[in-house]
Formats: sequence, structure tokens, C-alpha cells
Amino acid sequence: MTQYKGQEHYLVAVDCIIFGFDGEHMNLLLIKRGFEPKKINGH
Repeated sequence: MTQYKGQEHYLVAVDCIIFGFDGEHMNLLLIKRGFEPKKINGH
């Protein structure tokens, strides 16, 4: 992995909502995250 010294660091999160329809009911896919979000000191 390339290191970029002197550059600002950004944390990016992507959320996706998945709906499904089985002909009668609307369904929603839920997955529990297996890790805690990254925390930055001072934020």
C-alpha cells in the first residue's frame, strides 16, 4: 500500500439499503457489523 505523507486522512463509510418483495411482503436485509467503527483521537 502506498503511503501519502502530508495528506489529510478521510474515513469513508458506505451504507446500502436492500429491499426485497416476495409477492406479498416487503423485506429488508439487515446485517450486524462484525467490528466497531474506527475512532480518531480528538473526534
